[in-house]
Amino acid sequence: GIQIESSFWKGRCHPALLLVTVDLPARALVTCMKQYNGKSSCVYCEQVGTRVSNQTYWPFENEVRARTQQSLWRDAKLANVRREPVGGIKGASPLLLAKPFDMSKGVVIDWMHGMLLGLTKKLLELWLQPVNRHNMFYIGDKVFVLEPIQEYYFVVHCLH
Repeated sequence: GIQIESSFWKGRCHPALLLVTVDLPARALVTCMKQYNGKSSCVYCEQVGTRVSNQTYWPFENEVRARTQQSLWRDAKLANVRREPVGGIKGASPLLLAKPFDMSKGVVIDWMHGMLLGLTKKLLELWLQPVNRHNMFYIGDKVFVLEPIQEYYFVVHCLH
């Protein structure tokens, strides 16, 4: 632990890594895994993915084997011995050593890429693109068009 002394408290602190949140390119670096678009690049499961037209897809599967801290260690050790990625793992990440941190559960989904640029973008496309106008979920014809803003007003506050 770390000894801490202040005017209001004196004691030993035992910090622990509980969660890691980084963007997708940084996730590949800190976890020593393939990039988000590579085969076996999911930190949560061992699904391989299918390569089509220079893109990787993960079709829905009922039974997908979840990664565990032990499977990550196993693949990292094999990758070091073979000098090539094993199951998407390129080598041993320092995160595997951070007890009690569990890399298979503690690396959270990248909000910007996974949600805003992924799910949210896809939902907006489905709801609003005219190609979907015959589907029940289409709302493009129910959204009214806003008039463009004609004037902009800026309020300047002066500090004296």
